Amino acid sequence: MKRLLVALFSLLLVGIIAVAQEVEKKPEAKPQDTKAAEPLPAADQIIDKYVAALGGKVAIEKQTSRVTKGTFDIPAFGASGTWEGFAKAPNKSISIIDVPGFGVVRQAFDGTVAWEDNPQVGMNEKSGAALTRVKLDSDFYRDIKLKELYPKMTVKGKQKVGEKDAYVIEATPTGASAETWYFDAETGLLLRADSERETPNGVAMV
Repeated sequence: MKRLLVALFSLLLVGIIAVAQEVEKKPEAKPQDTKAAEPLPAADQIIDKYVAALGGKVAIEKQTSRVTKGTFDIPAFGASGTWEGFAKAPNKSISIIDVPGFGVVRQAFDGTVAWEDNPQVGMNEKSGAALTRVKLDSDFYRDIKLKELYPKMTVKGKQKVGEKDAYVIEATPTGASAETWYFDAETGLLLRADSERETPNGVAMV
């Protein structure tokens, strides 16, 4: 049970970052009928529309810090608790999850070193692909630097995410595995993001 909770809370840390970046959590993505396939926009066009939907580059650059707080309740695991996320430009972040009966899980990045501390495995410093992933997630201005941070982007098609049409981009950063993003075809906002994340119990898809 504890091993499952550690993996779960590690993934929740990723979720905190997603919330802070105003990403809606994963509605189901469904293949779309492509009988009358329309021309797909270029990846650059989709990303530019996303930045505009967030308020534009100038408005985003005016922000220098962010605090997010919330609670969670997961009946299937008998778990509930609180979480907090703190971020400061250009690339510092810390996320804290407090689970009564289990303890506190922390993940932080000081701009150079990334670490995670949880009640089961203790403190561990991240390296390799895990460090690269934390650097990407902790970049305060990540949303307006996607083209720079993910040099390879491919538009894979158009799918349904929940009830919404979404353009799908496979984006590959330097030094880490590819991510899949789903952008609302109408509003331009990011509806879902899939990627591999390393946890104390191995790699998990989130």
